[in-house]
Amino acid sequence: STVLDVLQDSRGLLWIATENGLNRYDGYEFETFYRERGNAHALSSDFVFDVEEDAKGMLWIATNGGGLASYDRNTSQFTSYRHDPAEKTSIASNVIRRVLIDKQGNIWLATRGAGLQRFNPATGEFAAVGLGDGVDGAQDIYALFRDSRGVLWAGGDQGLTQIDVETGHAETQALQHGVRTIAEDADGRIWVGSEGGGLSRVKADGSGFDHFLSVEDDASTIASNTVSALFTDSAGRLWAGTTGGLSQVDHVNGAAIRYTHDASDLTSIGADDITTIYEDRGGLLWFGTKTRGLNKFNPRTWAYGFEPAETVIPGENRQP
Repeated sequence: STVLDVLQDSRGLLWIATENGLNRYDGYEFETFYRERGNAHALSSDFVFDVEEDAKGMLWIATNGGGLASYDRNTSQFTSYRHDPAEKTSIASNVIRRVLIDKQGNIWLATRGAGLQRFNPATGEFAAVGLGDGVDGAQDIYALFRDSRGVLWAGGDQGLTQIDVETGHAETQALQHGVRTIAEDADGRIWVGSEGGGLSRVKADGSGFDHFLSVEDDASTIASNTVSALFTDSAGRLWAGTTGGLSQVDHVNGAAIRYTHDASDLTSIGADDITTIYEDRGGLLWFGTKTRGLNKFNPRTWAYGFEPAETVIPGENRQP
């Protein structure tokens, strides 16, 4: 019931990455994929951070300890890519937090302790990607994001790194707190959420950041300074998922509206520790939480007041 990522694939199915398996949801029932000892074609780890789909319909899965995995839905088989000390072109770490697929089909990987990696599925080779002059490449990377211009952004304890996908040129801007999530707002500005440092927005001229912090007694600020998820929905609303609740953020001035769990309200969000935010093609918003499963919100009910969520626990075969 700790949900770390949500993806709607090209067939309309929802894939839900959790700390205890990868779930597939068809709108009625869940099917969960687990690691199976002795089965080389099963999922490589039950702890799944992220899942993405490439142009061919292949799923790519970031795991904790099992490296990178792919899933071929035509054969219903997983393939695992793990670190091999004897092979220089193998993946550098078995802990992959994020997967991003560029327009050329290259797969970018945020790793623990091995920085940023790029995988070429055609050759099966992995390569390290530098983070800029003077920046140690053996970093913990937590976030990957491609903006509307095609620029790749990586975030971690090193700060925020901007990468030209074509040339590989990278520049890193340091932040006092480690970056955990990245998003682009409706005006094309880049926002980052950090662990303990609240929200930061890249200045219009690219030189530094504007910072927006949570103030405990000020409900017009974000719910917590540890921001785990950022997302801009199709209506241009910027959402921030924090360890203290969900916030809707005005991307112009940084003012926020807080939404938190209320035990007396069954339609409030199921937990205050928000781990991921996603919008499906039908316009429904999905909020993953720590320990309280997946929450669904239909923005079309906005005129009737904010009724953010029903809680869906993957694996319990409950309809949201």
